[in-house]
Amino acid sequence: MVDTKEIKRTDLEVLVDELMKDVPNQSLVKKLSQKLGFSYSKNHLVQMSTVLEGASAEKVLKTLPKAPEKEIGR
Repeated sequence: MVDTKEIKRTDLEVLVDELMKDVPNQSLVKKLSQKLGFSYSKNHLVQMSTVLEGASAEKVLKTLPKAPEKEIGR
């Protein structure tokens, strides 16, 4: 079975690599951005900022402790 987190990380790496190019493939950038849930911009600097902010926020959220579950009915 394929780990979806591994797929997302690979897609994210491909997206960042593509955005680092002088002339990124807009079709690929749009496809990967939509697949990963990022908004899309034709301006690759704006797109890179959006992707890095989203990736950073996801990383920060993973480091936060989980809130304890409340017991219902007690």
